[in-house]
Amino acid sequence: MGTSRSYIDTVPYLTYITDLHAASSGDATDTTALAGLPITATDPVNGGTTITDKLADLNALGIPTPGTFPDLCPGGTGSGNFNACIILNTGITFPPQSNNGSNFSLLSTTEREMDEVLGLGSGLSCSAPGAANCTAGTPNPEDLFRYTAGGTRSYSLNLQTSDACTGAPAA
Repeated sequence: MGTSRSYIDTVPYLTYITDLHAASSGDATDTTALAGLPITATDPVNGGTTITDKLADLNALGIPTPGTFPDLCPGGTGSGNFNACIILNTGITFPPQSNNGSNFSLLSTTEREMDEVLGLGSGLSCSAPGAANCTAGTPNPEDLFRYTAGGTRSYSLNLQTSDACTGAPAA
């Protein structure tokens, strides 16, 4: 399968939302997504003044991030100029191995790890499945778009939103 490693930073929400609006292409999808996210000093999730995001996202928005970091990749160059690293176990993926029913799709594994390093994730932290085992930390960008089926913003483990412990969509 695979794993990913990336750095995160917590920045002022006002900086983040201002830069997110500025980066919009102005197409219908951006306009719809940003309509529920006005430029304010506090986030609509829990009224906080900060947001946590992966460095890749922050850099894409032009938000300054802390200096360089130790290399995340095993056997890496040590340059510290990377935002993230994806590690794939090709011994149990197909291709290069044949699909024998007990290994994993290299494409699916790669896509999942790319989602993680590019910012997919929640500020909800769960020690085990179930709302009683979850705590709400500083929201991540994905949390800005967490709603119940009724269109009400939600920041809790909720069968109408998604499983914050696994990131899987609600059944």
